[in-house]
Amino acid sequence: MNSLVAKSRKIENAYIEANIELEQKDKVKNEYVLRLTHDIKAHLAAILNSLYVVKSKAAGRSMISRKNSLILHTPGRNLLTDFIKDLLNLTKKRMEKINETEVFHLTDVIDKVTKAIIVNAKEKEHHY
Repeated sequence: MNSLVAKSRKIENAYIEANIELEQKDKVKNEYVLRLTHDIKAHLAAILNSLYVVKSKAAGRSMISRKNSLILHTPGRNLLTDFIKDLLNLTKKRMEKINETEVFHLTDVIDKVTKAIIVNAKEKEHHY
């Protein structure tokens, strides 16, 4: 009986040590992602500023140049900056161990995605 208790404690201690090690590694990973996200954000700002210059200089050029520069700038800016903000927020919440839940309706999500796909297809001149 005593050896069974000792064996159980030994296994429990091994699990505790493994859990502590995993938490430490998770913290290091989260800090890395946070630093990486900040670096990406800085590079993204430089790219978007360059696209803004291209867009503003394309104003006097052909319609195709203007269209291409707008296609690159506006959706790219929104998509990438939203992604970076979301990644930063998620990483900060994970580091602070904040768990948020939110009720959502799947039909709303499907409608939103469907509308985005239709708009994207129309921009590319595909028809449904």
